[in-house]
Amino acid sequence: MSIFRHKQEHGGAVTLLTSFAADKASWRGAEQRRVSSTTWRAFAIWTAVFWGATGVFATLFYVGVLDFPTSAKASLYGISIWLNGWIIPLLLPGARTRKRRQLFHECLVLWLVSLRDDKSAVGDPVGDPVALRLP
Repeated sequence: MSIFRHKQEHGGAVTLLTSFAADKASWRGAEQRRVSSTTWRAFAIWTAVFWGATGVFATLFYVGVLDFPTSAKASLYGISIWLNGWIIPLLLPGARTRKRRQLFHECLVLWLVSLRDDKSAVGDPVGDPVALRLP
């Protein structure tokens, strides 16, 4: 069976699975993975809290309530905590009952999203089968 025929029949990406024996290779459809809407919602709240706090500290500095070192330290500490948002899927209810591969995939996607400064690369988490589009 050709690769293209297999891809048409199974309607998805094709992955070559090999064993240690070089003569045994098989083509199988790759499992489609999505980040759950609960995880996206939790990450959006996490982001709003920490980046909102950064905006508040910047505003307090601008109006003269905070001095620059205090404002900068508080903002940078908040952002360094925000960067650990990849751990959110592990803390959500039901994390122990979910498949490990799906759980770690969500952690990886959140880690990649939090490292990007261009948020336009993030697709629609509900309707788009690809949660993260890299350029």
